[in-house]
Amino acid sequence: MAFASIGQIGTGQWRLHVPSKKAIDVAAGNGSVFAAFENGLLEYTIEDEEKRLWTDVNGLSDIALTCLHFDANSNSLFIGYENGNFDKLKNGQVTNIPAIKLAQIQGSKRINKIVPHDGFMYLATGFAIVKIDPSKNEVKDTYYPTAGNDAILDLVIKGDSLYALSASRMYRGYLNNIALSDASQWVVDTRVPVELVNKYKELEKVNEEMYILYQKPVYGEDSVFRISNTGLELFTTNGFSLEIIGITAHGEDLAVNTEGATFIMNENSSYANIVNEYSFGGYPVVNNAIDYNGFVWIADNSKGLVRYYNQYSSLKIPFEGPPKKEFFSLDWQDNRLVVCGGGLSSISPTFSSSGIYIFEDEAWSLRDRDNMQMWNGQYIWDFTAAAINPKKKDQIAVGTFSSVPLSIMDATNQVVDTFTPNNSTLEYTAVGGYWSYVSGMAYDDEENLWLANAYSDRPLNVLSANGLWYSFDCGSSAKNKFSRKLVIDYNGHKWFALDGAGVIGYNDNGTIENAADDKYVNLNTGASTGDLPSSVVNALAVDFDNEIWIYQIV
Repeated sequence: MAFASIGQIGTGQWRLHVPSKKAIDVAAGNGSVFAAFENGLLEYTIEDEEKRLWTDVNGLSDIALTCLHFDANSNSLFIGYENGNFDKLKNGQVTNIPAIKLAQIQGSKRINKIVPHDGFMYLATGFAIVKIDPSKNEVKDTYYPTAGNDAILDLVIKGDSLYALSASRMYRGYLNNIALSDASQWVVDTRVPVELVNKYKELEKVNEEMYILYQKPVYGEDSVFRISNTGLELFTTNGFSLEIIGITAHGEDLAVNTEGATFIMNENSSYANIVNEYSFGGYPVVNNAIDYNGFVWIADNSKGLVRYYNQYSSLKIPFEGPPKKEFFSLDWQDNRLVVCGGGLSSISPTFSSSGIYIFEDEAWSLRDRDNMQMWNGQYIWDFTAAAINPKKKDQIAVGTFSSVPLSIMDATNQVVDTFTPNNSTLEYTAVGGYWSYVSGMAYDDEENLWLANAYSDRPLNVLSANGLWYSFDCGSSAKNKFSRKLVIDYNGHKWFALDGAGVIGYNDNGTIENAADDKYVNLNTGASTGDLPSSVVNALAVDFDNEIWIYQIV
């Protein structure tokens, strides 16, 4: 088995690490299956099992893929993006059609669906329907069913009509009407009731019948309807209780893709096939599924691309990449990279449970609440800081904005200790009451772990190499401020940023147990105290000349 585009890279070269667990769409043709991931495209050749990963580094024109369509007539794969960019992949070559991305329009340009007809590609976008001529790689026309006010989520071409779906209604226009760019030439199809509380999501055509996905915010109350000559007929009549993600044509059947299964249903609403369990373990969460070459190919939300034959035979088609796309900060030591998958909403938590990702020896691994025993069941989220002990690279400190602000991992690849304000000098924040935020940390040469603790009276803390805790008074201007990055320079001085106070530099004089001989400096906007452009410092770094670099957004 071959795998192109993977491996060590040379000096001055770039490599994009594509999150590998969430496949968002799938398409197939000419002996290959293509799976769209959030930042890349996996091409899998069925006969020789060769895999190739496409990114914006080696051919694609962009990142943030949204949808795929393989056109058998031209043997081309078409790729849509979040920002409206559009690619055509044919014979190993990518041609970019950037007209939508470059258009001077307000609002979303997201490409939601690609539908072929009569040699053209019709794109449902965040503002209109765009008709592409793929032979000339150009835009042929643009239609505005919603006058550009609502996104077109999906479309179907049936007979002489073009049907466009928004979240609240379905529009109809005649294909031979040369004035379709005028919103007044479109009518609301009264067979589909206008919906202002719940929403419509997808359209699909099977055997000249049209189906529509109707979603409610309450879990398990979604439905699929068949659009008849007089209105909507409930199609999912078999007691559906799963969240329906999408619908897909499977030859003469309709696939209803859910959080737990794909139900392939014939025109009588009975099951032709059910994919509800993988032979390698787990249940499907299906973003899309297609029928190709005797298999069901699934874009799974947490298992990537899956080939399914029956309940006893299914296969993941993996590639090496980080497990998720959330990234906040990182640390690196001796061929080991730790990436924090948490986040912030301004200066508040987001409650992300993404965990941390470790990259070592060309392999990624995930540490989160599901596989860390001491995190299981804990109120731990927003993993935003990490530090690798330079003398014990298997020891990793992880900082969060949660009820468990600090954890320590060791060579067992498990968390072996956790710290809260109840067993350390860390403090609870005024925000949330039972949360504490470790925003930055670093090990010094003596294996002491230094931490910046937000919203506290004593924001600088240290966990000594012998397991003792100390905290340090950095002056009145440093109290109860939101903290950010912490770094240690080559003289052992600690530098950390506080919103509203600029930067604090601290010298413990080599005696962390004795604060009497310590000194600190506060760099801020004052003419004699640093003359910073702003009192908010977004990032800090120490270069090899032992100079401190300060980054601010002003």
